[in-house]
Amino acid sequence: MIYFAYGGHPVGQQVAAYLEPFYADRGIAYSHGSTIQDCDHLIVWNGRGDYWAGTEYWLACEVGWLPQSSTWYANRGGTTGLAKWPDFTPELADDYGDWKAEFAQRQQRKVVTGDQPAKGRDPVPEPPYVLVIGQMERDTSLIGSPIQSMAQLVAMVKQSTDLPVVFRPHPGDTRVVDYGVPVVRWSPLYETLANAEAVVAISSTCLLEAAMLGTPAICCGYNVFSDIPAPYTIPRAGSVASLTRMLRQAWDWWQPDYMIDYLRRQQIDRINPVLQENLWLP
Repeated sequence: MIYFAYGGHPVGQQVAAYLEPFYADRGIAYSHGSTIQDCDHLIVWNGRGDYWAGTEYWLACEVGWLPQSSTWYANRGGTTGLAKWPDFTPELADDYGDWKAEFAQRQQRKVVTGDQPAKGRDPVPEPPYVLVIGQMERDTSLIGSPIQSMAQLVAMVKQSTDLPVVFRPHPGDTRVVDYGVPVVRWSPLYETLANAEAVVAISSTCLLEAAMLGTPAICCGYNVFSDIPAPYTIPRAGSVASLTRMLRQAWDWWQPDYMIDYLRRQQIDRINPVLQENLWLP
């Protein structure tokens, strides 16, 4: 029997329901719920959640990247920093250029309408600046990473550049923090990414969005890009020297369109999912 444990996550619960007809059509016993159950093959929804910590899962799922609001993905290695992408090849789909332009237009519209009108707005920082994107400190991206906190990440960036540093927390991180740099929680994301000299994070969709906008994006530590040849991923050791070198050479890099398109093609549309049969069958 195949069982999907979604840990109480509403999107995970939605995805678990999507899979019901897939397995029913093939006569495979399938069930799902918020907690772990005995089964032959376990699917889990991501997180470092206690509900599946230490469990041997068969498949892991997580929200997608581009955009996060309507996509998700599955990977047999795990999610975020544990994901494995063995079939990466440097090629672009025929529709990539049109898709990239449409995605940028959608992001620009978010600036016009406002993504958090009830909470007000922070102004876009005055260039030049290096933007640090926050990560949830329980995320799988921090497993095995030399960077275990946002304070450590910001301090590393401050030591690596003479430019002003600005910090944007993860939306789910509601802590009041003081890392000795300006915090822009509610500035328009599109403009904040586009105006930065570089964007630094551990593993964040904002890195992909920044690269698509032409802003150099630097991954630190153990991240979803680790197994994909990304020219802007620093070694897992994450030294200040390597980050300093990348910040100085930021505008000389090849733009990672191949990687962005590859990750785009791994996504599953949340509304109209088309599942790869070989991924979902034991």
